[in-house]
This record gives sequence, C-alpha cells and structure tokens, in this order.
Amino acid sequence: MAQQTGKVEQVLELINREPWGEVYLPPNYMEEFSRKLAEIQFVRHESGIPHNSFAWGNAVFESVKNHDLQGLELLLQAPSQQDWRHGVLGPTALRSSKNACIALITYIAHSLIREGYAENEQMCSMCDASMQLLEEAASRKEVLLSTYGSLYMISELVHTTQRPDHHYLVRQAKDYVFKHLHERITVETVAEHLKISVPYLSRIFKEAESVTLKQYIQTERVDSAKKLLKYSDDSIQSISQYLTFSSQSHFTELFRRHTGMTPLAYRNRFSALDRSERSC
Repeated sequence: MAQQTGKVEQVLELINREPWGEVYLPPNYMEEFSRKLAEIQFVRHESGIPHNSFAWGNAVFESVKNHDLQGLELLLQAPSQQDWRHGVLGPTALRSSKNACIALITYIAHSLIREGYAENEQMCSMCDASMQLLEEAASRKEVLLSTYGSLYMISELVHTTQRPDHHYLVRQAKDYVFKHLHERITVETVAEHLKISVPYLSRIFKEAESVTLKQYIQTERVDSAKKLLKYSDDSIQSISQYLTFSSQSHFTELFRRHTGMTPLAYRNRFSALDRSERSC
C-alpha cells in the first residue's frame, strides 16, 4: 500500500511540475498531421498489419456485462483466438500489447457507464487503477493476465452492484457516495447535492436498492474498511477516523454487525491469509 502511494505521489509531483498549460495548434499542424496519419495507414494496409475487430471487442463487452467469466477467459486466450491480433500499436511488442489492452479496458468501462451498468466514479477509479497495473507488467503474458484480472473485477463490480434499470438519480447518489466515502455523508448532503428532497431521494433509493441510503452508506464504509484491514498496515483507529466513523467503538459495533467479526479479528484472519497466498 505504501509503495503504491509513493508511486502516485511521484506522478502527481511530475504533473504539478510540468502542467499542460495552454496548447495552441501551430501553423500547418493539421496538414502535417494528416500526412503522417495517411502514411501510417498506407503502410499498415500494404503490410497487412492486423487489428482487433469490433465484433471481438463487443463479444468481450458482452461477457463482462453478463458476468460470463468463462467466456471472457476464452476470448482472451491469445494463441487460440484468431481475432486477438493487436498488430503494431507501439515501438515494441510489449508496448503494443499494453496499448491494445488499455484501449480494450477503456472501451469496456466507458460502454458500461454509457449503458447504465456502472457508476462513473466507481468505474473510472477501477479503470485508472487497471491502467497503472498494466504499465507495471514486464511481459506480454503479464499484460494478458492483468487484463483478465481487470475485466474480471469490472464484471464482478457490475454483477454485484448495478442494474441498468436504476433511476438516474439513484445512480448519481451512489456515485456521490463512492466519491465522498472518506468524508461525512448524510442523506441530507446527498439530497442537497442532487437538488432533490430527502423524502423523494429516500423513496426512490429504497425502491431501487431494497435498503435505505443510510444503510447503503454504512455498507460501503464497512466494505472499504475490510479492504484497508486486509491490505494496509494502518491502525484500526486510523481506519476508523479515515472513514469518518464517530468513534472507534462505533466502528467496531457497526463492523461486527455487518461481518460477525471485530475489525481486529477480521484483520488477523484475512490479512494473514492474504500474506500466505502471496507467498505461495
């Protein structure tokens, strides 16, 4: 956790040090760009450089959307799939593989958001993290494994949290909760953000999720706490404060109500299990 935090801080420092600033098109830029683009297209066409078909990408999307994990695995099996030929998308085979998978994951994520199967903040957060993991891959095999892992987790997120028939305000409410989970959130603050009344928000949310918005916020906080207990070395008190519980005792009480375990018991059980799995 600390290692990843350090990497993010380095990137943020570089971004702040070298901002984009204002970008203007130089004279004749588009003419030169069009020439280069046409030249590359001609070479690719004449050389028969392959690329993935839309039908193949859409098949991957359908597998992710429908939680067909076996079908997803088959589609990503490079040696056996004729359509899995990403061609030249970078200066090296590894870079080409990464670019192809970045494009694929981005297409899947944006399609799920567009069709209402996922919330913007949740999906974009997962997509961004997936890009970071792909960049760390040292071989094409690792790229493929990372791509499957990312699409698997995206499919799990869609399968467990979202339905496309949800009211758009419910989706926006869930989006707001995800984005502000580490701040103090109430039904009133969410309703104020959405510019609707508390009774109306409470009614449509309960109808869509079968739980109250308050219960949903509590569940999301507990789920976040479970990840921090398992994957970080932060103290239980720090986690309680980070997730804005009123006190550590309140955190412990709510955590036990949701999981049947205290935060300490959960950490002792699952963080040890995670360490043993990674050492195998």
